[in-house]
Amino acid sequence: MLCLAVYLLFCAFIPSCSLYNSHLKSHHLLHTQLTEFETLLRIYDPTMKKLLSLIYQLLNRIPDTKPLHYQIQWQKDTQDRVLLEHWPLIWASVNNCSSIFNVKFQTLKLYTRWYLTPYKLANIYKTYSDKCWKHCDSQGIFLHCWWSCPQIFKFWKLIQQKIHCILKLDIPLLPEVFLLSFFNDLDLSEREERSLSILLAAAQMVVASSWNKKHPPFLRHWYGKLLDAYVMDKISDYLKCRESVCYTSKLDMTWSKILTFLGSVDPVLLPLAHRNMLFRL
Repeated sequence: MLCLAVYLLFCAFIPSCSLYNSHLKSHHLLHTQLTEFETLLRIYDPTMKKLLSLIYQLLNRIPDTKPLHYQIQWQKDTQDRVLLEHWPLIWASVNNCSSIFNVKFQTLKLYTRWYLTPYKLANIYKTYSDKCWKHCDSQGIFLHCWWSCPQIFKFWKLIQQKIHCILKLDIPLLPEVFLLSFFNDLDLSEREERSLSILLAAAQMVVASSWNKKHPPFLRHWYGKLLDAYVMDKISDYLKCRESVCYTSKLDMTWSKILTFLGSVDPVLLPLAHRNMLFRL
C-alpha cells in the first residue's frame, strides 16, 4: 500500500513543484515555516538524485496516531466496544481469513464506510430522499442500511443461526462481530476464526450486492458466495503449493465444516449458476 502511495505521489510530484512555487510567491509565503514535503517541493530541481527514496522516507515518517473518520464512526456506532487500538487486530484478521482479492476488497470498502448511503446522497443532491432504500421509512444512515434495517437485521439473524449449525458457536448478534469480524471477546481457535471470517465475509458481500435494492438479501445468494469463495481459495492454495515447498495449506482447516454444511443443502435452494458446483466439490 505504501509503495502504491509513493508511486502516485511521484507521478504528481514534478508537475506540482512549479505550481507550488508560484503559489508561495503569489501569496508572499516564501519566508513562512514549511513542512518537510513543502520544503522538498521548494528545493526540487531536475538533477536531484534519489527523489523516490526521499518521498518514501517522508511517507514513512508520517505519524499514524490521529483517528481516521471511519474509526471514529465505528467507535460511535458500536458504543465504544471498538476502539482505536483495536484496529490493528481488525486489519490483521482481513489478511488471515482469505487470500481472495474480492473478499479483501469488499472488506476494505465496508470497514472504511466507502458506500454512499441515502443520507449522504441527500446531502449532496438536495432533491434526493434520505430514507432507507428498503422503504422502512427510517433515515438511511450507514449503520441502518447495513445493520438495523428490519430486512437486513432479519438476514443477519439467519446468518447467526446458520453459523451455529456449521461451527456450533453462539456468536453475539453485534455489528462489530458481523460487520467488522471483531472477535476480541470471543474465545475462538484458529480454525474457528478462519471459518467464521469466511462465513461473515460472504454474508457481507451478499448485503453489499442488494443493499441499495428494494428486496432483502437472500440466503441462497450466501450459499453461492461461499461456493465461489471456496473455488477461488482452492485455486489460490494450489498455486501457492506449486510456488513454494514450504507452504502449509490451511484450506481444509478453513473449509471442512463449511463444505460439510453446503453438501447438506438442497440444490434447489442454490442460485441456478451454482447448482452443479456441489457435485464437483
